[in-house]
Amino acid sequence: MSVVVRIPSELEAFIQPPHAQTLVIRGPPGSGKTMLALALLESFHGRRVYVSLRVTRGSLLRQIPWLGMLSPEGIEVVDASEETGHVQDRGRLNIKDNLLSHRDEARELDEFLWLPQAVQSAWSKTDAKNPTLVILDSWDAIIDQYFERVVGPGEPVPSRSEIERILLRRMTKGNISLVLVLERDGPAALDYQVDGIAETSRHLKEGRLERWLSIQKLRGVKVSVDTYPFTITGGRFAAITPAGLGAFDRIHPPAPDPRPEDPGMWPGSTDYAEAFGRLLPDALTLFSLDTAVPREVCRAIIGPMVIQTIQAGGRTLVLAPASLEPEDSYMSIADTLPKDAVRSRLRVMSALPQHYRAEEMPESIIPFDRIRWTKAGPSVPIFEDSEFLQAAPLTSDRPNLILVYLSGLEAMVEEAGLPVAHGILPAIAETIFPRSPVHVITVGRSNDPVLPTVSPLCRNLFDIDYTNGRVFLSGRRPYVSPRILSDIGGTEPYRLTRIE
Repeated sequence: MSVVVRIPSELEAFIQPPHAQTLVIRGPPGSGKTMLALALLESFHGRRVYVSLRVTRGSLLRQIPWLGMLSPEGIEVVDASEETGHVQDRGRLNIKDNLLSHRDEARELDEFLWLPQAVQSAWSKTDAKNPTLVILDSWDAIIDQYFERVVGPGEPVPSRSEIERILLRRMTKGNISLVLVLERDGPAALDYQVDGIAETSRHLKEGRLERWLSIQKLRGVKVSVDTYPFTITGGRFAAITPAGLGAFDRIHPPAPDPRPEDPGMWPGSTDYAEAFGRLLPDALTLFSLDTAVPREVCRAIIGPMVIQTIQAGGRTLVLAPASLEPEDSYMSIADTLPKDAVRSRLRVMSALPQHYRAEEMPESIIPFDRIRWTKAGPSVPIFEDSEFLQAAPLTSDRPNLILVYLSGLEAMVEEAGLPVAHGILPAIAETIFPRSPVHVITVGRSNDPVLPTVSPLCRNLFDIDYTNGRVFLSGRRPYVSPRILSDIGGTEPYRLTRIE
């Protein structure tokens, strides 16, 4: 699965010593630039100086408490609002060449004095013997304040671009890596002078906020992934890596239920339960998959629910798509559950050819040609398995589970020569578990023509998209901001990481 990381590995490699680097972070206001800059500051191995026009050290630590826990040196904060010098003031500080032993030293000092006072203060906190990271947040605000007064005609002052060249040249000579935070999202002349460029952005997708980091260039570092969704939840920047091949092949067991006394079935994931709640009896959940989403994604989310149902003594019926081998439904959970439990509590309806013979647990397979149909109300299938039905639990806090793939449902009713009626899912649930609570989970593709038929009946409706190697889960009913399916280890089968 995707993995949540503090900062992308490309930026981690780029900013670390021994090489002094210059990086521009640009993007519109509120897009996460400061949080990214502070994450770089946290990860840096050396001295760290943060220059801001907006916050003092005290207010910064109040807003972002984790900064105060950094060690050993912590972070030096320069309040640029107190460094109110102006470019004209710098021009009046004349340094005589004869006061210094070398003309080059006089020229360098004269250039240094043209830099904004906040930058000079940051320089004074560096140590030539130790690598230092200096962040100017934001450079636009600092330099605009520096030039805010009108310069009289004929006054010999450098331009902004000249001061930026002096800044870059001076910092790199001092074993100082420099990060310039810019309040813009377009290119500038500075882009050609720095070693790296990272852009942050935020945009609404179907009314939901998403944040993205784009790496434009990093000299000397191979950029394997140039686009990262990220979150700043809790005041910390965290990026999400792409999912690798085979990321969703294995089903992980559910996390322990923290409140088994609560009604409804535990979905196996703390993040899922916090965002969407438990699986309530006599309710329907629909997962609408974009066409690009790998089929295995749903197995990673729903698999822990199936395991939880069986572990709790409930029954699970899977109406499988034609493309799914029936064995996949139980072989994928065979490492987690005893075979006897799977044999007695799992059934798989499948469009099997008559000559098909399951190698393991054939009693769990129900071919479509073994299904009888009733004509009372909506036409629904029933199958003769009294042991499976009679042993279903009757308690409402432990519902049984029916997992319906729409392509399998369509194939099944086509076999019977019937249409997909509007109320077929509740009717199937009532027929298969007539006296026991049941939760129905339905999986379909977003372009499936049957989807509009069943979606009005669903209590929970989720969209699953696959973009840039990440799986996004968004709640349409209830309305929930996007989450990325990820893994950060521990006891959870997966995590749903917010990207707000």
